[in-house]
Amino acid sequence: MLLIIIVLSLWSVMGEINLRGKGASFPGAVYKNWIPAYKRYRSPYISLNMDYDAVGSGTGKTAITDNIDIEYAGSDTLLSSADEANHPDLVTFPTMAGAQLHLEKRNRTNFLY
Repeated sequence: MLLIIIVLSLWSVMGEINLRGKGASFPGAVYKNWIPAYKRYRSPYISLNMDYDAVGSGTGKTAITDNIDIEYAGSDTLLSSADEANHPDLVTFPTMAGAQLHLEKRNRTNFLY
């Protein structure tokens, strides 16, 4: 299950709002398609500048917990108990799901076919 982590912030309804995210590469293409639709939906109310950088789940989690220049992060793992305790302002919720495939390299001498 893919989770997105959102920092709850107070924003002014006036002016431009920058909403930057990064994290898991799996949902990157989906988020790139969702962002323009969400911007159109919100355009009567706010000027929204929104993007997502698919840099990897771990990098996104580190950026959001270290408060590095983003407002949301995508991850395919939950926050640790320590991260939850240290960052009570972070909220997690699923945005999409996908299958995982386990690949294993077999020793050719033990190949059973």
